[in-house]
Parts: sequence; structure tokens; C-alpha cells
Amino acid sequence: MQIISLHNELTAVKHENVKLRQQLHATNTAGMSNSDRICALEKQMQELLAASLQQSDMHDSISKLHSRQEELVQRQKVDECQHSLVLKTESALPAQGITAHVQDLLCQQLNIAVTVLKVQPLGNKQHSDSDSQNRKHAYKVGLGSSGQRTEVLRIKAQALRGTPLSIDALLTPDQLASKQRLMPVARQAKSAGQSVRWRYGTLLINGKPYTGPGSLPTPAEQQQQQQQQQQQAPTNASDGYQTVQRRQRKHAQQHQPAHGSKKSLFPATHQQKDGLAIKPAPNANPKPPPPANGSSKQPAAAPKKAAAADGCAAPSPPSPTRA
Repeated sequence: MQIISLHNELTAVKHENVKLRQQLHATNTAGMSNSDRICALEKQMQELLAASLQQSDMHDSISKLHSRQEELVQRQKVDECQHSLVLKTESALPAQGITAHVQDLLCQQLNIAVTVLKVQPLGNKQHSDSDSQNRKHAYKVGLGSSGQRTEVLRIKAQALRGTPLSIDALLTPDQLASKQRLMPVARQAKSAGQSVRWRYGTLLINGKPYTGPGSLPTPAEQQQQQQQQQQQAPTNASDGYQTVQRRQRKHAQQHQPAHGSKKSLFPATHQQKDGLAIKPAPNANPKPPPPANGSSKQPAAAPKKAAAADGCAAPSPPSPTRA
């Protein structure tokens, strides 16, 4: 009986062992499949990461292309502004043959050779400073070169004086944005009686560029500067007077004869040997010294006058003999 029970237990154990082996095989098979799935997922993740990196690179490339395109567009606009002008007329120009008409008009008014490539009407809002200019018709005129544009801007003020035409420079997008931003400041300055001018999108108030709050002196500072200039005016005048006086004295000294140069230019040789040294006369214009071998009669002039006063003639001194 004991052997039978042990045999049954052994059979049960073998049966359990077979089940465990089957479960182990199934587990190994599932593990292998899971491993394959994990490898597949990792591969997919790597592919997704590579695709994401590629997409990021493409996005950067597209951004660079857009930036480059914007730069080219801006440069094209700037180049177009360097070759273009704004022509304003009181009456509208004919739409047919407007390019040839504008070219003939500019050549006639400016008296120079100008090549007009294209003419395009402009809106009054972008290129207007006052109500009078709003009533004018503005046209963008494209010239053949930037040199022609420079020449036209140089002579336009004198050539178009007294005519209903006006020519301005075509502002770049940055200059136009700056002008639109500073228009309220220009209106306030003009209402306050200040001198307002525009120079290529830069606002000039009383001849000084306005760059923002604090860039121009306040009315109190302007008054203080005027007072300082008025106080410095007499000092500057006296300084100028003193400068003129110094120049006059220097000029007089340059033209005045030098007394001390006689000794170096005309040294006394024979007269000092004979004991008859001549003293210079105390006058403003000294006479040149006598020659070294001549007779000196000037020292004897004083005794002769004294003798004449006494009523007797004094004998003339003997002439010095040549050594």
C-alpha cells in the first residue's frame, strides 16, 4: 500500500512537472515575443526620434529660408527706394502713356536727362504731411539708376521753385514706420511754435534730431542756454578786440627797426682805434653809421653851436689820420 501511494505521488509530481515545463515554455515563448515587441517599439521610438530631429531640421531650414526671403524683400524694397522718387502733382496724370509723360515732364522741368522705368500711383496716407499735400496726387517714379535719383534730389529745390510739382525721396519701410510713429510728436511741436522738418524719416525739431523723450532741451533749459550765450557775448567781443590788438602790436614789432642789430651788423673798427667812438642819436629813426675810414663830424656839432652862442668861431677839429 505504501508503494502504491508513493507511486501515485510520483506520478502526480511528474504530471505537475510536465505542467510546469509547459508553463515555462509558454513563459519563455511569451518573453521572446515580448522581447521582440520591445525591440520593435525601441526601433519605432528611434525612428520617431529621427523623424522628429529631421522635422526640427526642416523647420529650422524653413525658418532660415523665410528669414532670408524677408531680408531679400527688404533689400529689394531698399534698392527700389534708392532708385525711386515720389512725384506730387496738383492734377492727376493721364493713365495711358504715364511713363513717357513723366519722363518728358522731369527732363523739361529739371533740364537733365532722366530715364523713367515705371510709374505707380501712391496712396495719400503714406506720403502726406499736411492737408494741402493730401489734396495732391502722389506717384512712385522708378528711375534708371541711383545716380539719377541723387542728381534729381540735388537740383529739385531750385529747378521746381514756383512750379506746382514737388519731388520727395521714397522712404524705406523702416523710415516710413519711424515717420508714422513720430507724427504725433511733430504735430505737438508744430502747435507749440517749434520748427519742424523731416529728413528721411528723422524728425528735426529746431534743427536737432528727435530720438525720444529727453533728446531735446526743455523750454527752461533753452532759456538758460540763451542767457548763458548772452552773458558770454561781451567776453567774446573783448577777446576778439584783444586778439586784434595783439596782432597789431606784433605787426608793428616786425616792421620796427632793431637798434641792437647795429653792433652785430656794423662793428666799429677804425673809429674805436682812433678813440672817436660814435654814440647813436636818441631819436626814433637812427641814421646809418658812417664808413669806418671817413671823418666823424657829428661829435663836433655841439661845440660849434656853443661857440656860436658865445660870439666866437670855434676851430674845426682835425680830421683823423689813417693808421
